Amino acid sequence: MEWVIEDGFFLVGDGHWARQVAVEGPGRIMDVRDVPAPYPGAERISLRGGFAVPGLWDSHVHLDHLAEQRDLWLVKPDASLREVQASLREFAARHPDLGWIRGSGWNQNYWQETPHRRFLDAVSGPRPVAFWARDHHTLWLNTAAMQALGVTAMPGPGVDRDAEGPTGLFREETAEKVSRGIPARKPDARTMRAVAEELLSDGFVGVTAMERVRSVDALQEWDESYGLRLQVFWIDAEGRRADPGSVRADDPGWFRTLGVKMFSDGALGTRTAWMREDYEDQPGRGVPRLHGEALRERLRELVGYRWAAAIHAIGDAAVADVWRALLEVPSAGAALSRIEHAQLVEPHDLSTLSGVGLAASMQPFHLPGDVPALTRGLGDRATLAFPWRALHRVGFAVTFGSDAPIVPADPIPALEVAVRGVGYTGDGERALSPYEALMAYSRGAARADRRPGGFVAPGHPADLTVFREDPLTALREGRRPVVQGTVVGGRVRSWKDA
Repeated sequence: MEWVIEDGFFLVGDGHWARQVAVEGPGRIMDVRDVPAPYPGAERISLRGGFAVPGLWDSHVHLDHLAEQRDLWLVKPDASLREVQASLREFAARHPDLGWIRGSGWNQNYWQETPHRRFLDAVSGPRPVAFWARDHHTLWLNTAAMQALGVTAMPGPGVDRDAEGPTGLFREETAEKVSRGIPARKPDARTMRAVAEELLSDGFVGVTAMERVRSVDALQEWDESYGLRLQVFWIDAEGRRADPGSVRADDPGWFRTLGVKMFSDGALGTRTAWMREDYEDQPGRGVPRLHGEALRERLRELVGYRWAAAIHAIGDAAVADVWRALLEVPSAGAALSRIEHAQLVEPHDLSTLSGVGLAASMQPFHLPGDVPALTRGLGDRATLAFPWRALHRVGFAVTFGSDAPIVPADPIPALEVAVRGVGYTGDGERALSPYEALMAYSRGAARADRRPGGFVAPGHPADLTVFREDPLTALREGRRPVVQGTVVGGRVRSWKDA
């Protein structure tokens, strides 16, 4: 034993708090005590009366996008078209030296209008504008950007058109292809370190990031000095497929490659999520991407690498196809293969398929922003929305995250949604106790990743998220608990003075 964490409370069960944790050299818990012991000669760390829970882990972030946000025009997700135009006019005036204006955040589900390049042209001036939807699956360009990228007459699927040609909306794989020509500063180690500090301040001891292979250089230096544990699923994107030769080596405890991120469909907000039936408010069933035998072949390649798969699936058809594929080709990696998002699930699949040996990586704070799309797009059909409790019941390791920067990384709003709902169909079925919600952010993540963690118990890492008050009571009573600090490997990595 080398040091002791004390002067606070440590969550060891639902409503059960210990008073002292002893830590040994590798930053591992050696002892947990209800009655503090003296431990003469040990270094002592005080929680200053705080309440420590098993360290929270965000199971889905995008570090490169978080780093890029410093150069972006951002709008609030519920902004109207008129507010978007006013925001663009203001941003352009404040940044006259930017050659391109790159932005993110629009959400058509709050509008009556359909996005069109002329709405951007009206306020952008001569500069090109590239504007991603909130879900980052649809790209909206003004005319100047379309001309600069050579897509004013682009053929093929994924391009919205009217009588005059492409309207400026590009979807899914077409959007990704078009976006490769947009100039953007690549993230570097300095900006990644700043992102790590922000995530520690939010209360996270570690994150699982979905990163493009081009981020490898920016992540080469990631180690204990960052204070935040990092795991990565490398994205098959930009015409590149990840393999062990294209990524950096692991640094045990601080950096680990889990496998590959893939996309089986699009997003609900822009109606590209792949559904079994047509949407209620427009024709079509969304956009299937990697699925069927092609998906299974890629999974077999990952087995050869001893990597897991993280597969984006939002629509009920996509979830069903991915679920069956993962059962047919189980992970041979160090982590469970997972369905990312799993927002819409057919009751029949829940009654006939098993989730044992799989993980469901879900983002509760997506639900409030998706209620308009759910209401308009699904109508009264029986499909279950955001069914994290139901997926846990059939065997999935359910782990929570944010999808930051699509929504803020801050775990508190997500915990509130998981506990109290949003006034949408199924809230009663989805509702978790405060303890269950916290465990989805800690123990569920550790289970999905097949790593120690999620417990304040001997043998587990001394990774703690510290709150100023009992977070279980605060969530139960409708108050928002405040993160005080984070302890990772037994060391204080972030702390906010009261």
